[in-house]
Amino acid sequence: MIRTAGFDDIPALTDMGEKFFYGSYHAQNTTFDYESFGYYLTGLIQSDDSDVFTITDGVGFSSSSVFASPFNMAELIGMEHMIYVAVPGKGVMLLKHMEKWAKTKGAICFESSFDGRDISNIYTRLGYSSNGSNYIKRL
Repeated sequence: MIRTAGFDDIPALTDMGEKFFYGSYHAQNTTFDYESFGYYLTGLIQSDDSDVFTITDGVGFSSSSVFASPFNMAELIGMEHMIYVAVPGKGVMLLKHMEKWAKTKGAICFESSFDGRDISNIYTRLGYSSNGSNYIKRL
């Protein structure tokens, strides 16, 4: 079950965030700091324009936000910050959940990216079009 994360979830989310970090290209260029990641999550949870979603039992989490397009401030864009799943196949559930959330916030499209693994077929199947390693979908 996917639900909106709260402050009590931050320790478990930070543990998953550390796993995400060490499995991504970020670990090649920077270091992971537990306190900093907790602060990052707190800001997302507190914001009206961002949110963090979790799958129960530590299966995964995602974070996303909506923002005004720099090309037309009247249009909102939804954006995935990260998706981490410990169980294959659950990432699509989180992506769809973030899309629905962004649409309720007024976003007209949603952007997502990936870390170089070839999952382009998943994005294409979900209606996204490619822009290099970023994908965008009209909502």
